[in-house]
Amino acid sequence: MKSRNAEQFKADQNARKKLSRKRKLSMDPKAVAITERRAQYKKKSNWTAKDRLQDFREGTKYNAIFIFNCCHRRLFLENVQVKTEKL
Repeated sequence: MKSRNAEQFKADQNARKKLSRKRKLSMDPKAVAITERRAQYKKKSNWTAKDRLQDFREGTKYNAIFIFNCCHRRLFLENVQVKTEKL
């Protein structure tokens, strides 16, 4: 199914994960919190100095060239929200 329709496969998989998480939360919220905290810790502990440097460089690649609309300050991309039709 993944090779035929990758987007639908991903949407279905995300829906199943969301339902599973809700079910687990209803059964034992503290256990879910502990499990998620451990997963985040494990993910962070696998970061090396090279990974952190790459993340920093990616975040500052374009410098402070994005204009914040309400106060007209120049900020980095991660500090502004892109204005779309929805907004």
